[in-house]
Amino acid sequence: NRAQPIDQYVFAYKGDWYMVYGGWGRCNLVKLAPDFKGLLPLSDGKLCREITPKNYTEGSVMFERHGVWYFMYSGGCWLDDSYCVHYSTASSPFDPFTYRGKVLSGQPPIGKGAGHHSVLCLPGTDDWYICYHRRNCDQKGSGGRQTCLDRMRFGKNGEILPIVMTR
Repeated sequence: NRAQPIDQYVFAYKGDWYMVYGGWGRCNLVKLAPDFKGLLPLSDGKLCREITPKNYTEGSVMFERHGVWYFMYSGGCWLDDSYCVHYSTASSPFDPFTYRGKVLSGQPPIGKGAGHHSVLCLPGTDDWYICYHRRNCDQKGSGGRQTCLDRMRFGKNGEILPIVMTR
């Protein structure tokens, strides 16, 4: 469906498993077979649905918190300092997503080119973390990525607050 088949992220919704993936500025949603070895048709009979949000490049992450579905993804170019993390929200993975903004980007002198990521919640808590990569501010080019883990916080209306890089 014209989306680069990279950066897969699997999540559960109402007892079924789904996967989002994409690159080249396009993102698709598919339903996985119970054995995870194939795809099943979606409710409209098609095998995939394009769900590309605003400013999408790659690196899809989809999760639910307090009844809100969050769709986080990388925007910009992974080769330079424009690489960052955006997010959109919806009431389900199948509803239209509303763009909410950029939540992680370069923060000199700590790091730049912060992008591709994943999210985790400590079981039994509402403590969320983002795992992502970035580069040193004095580094030239796209290599030398550092893996980072920082706290992810939410505002009183469920918005993801800007993520603060730590050393």
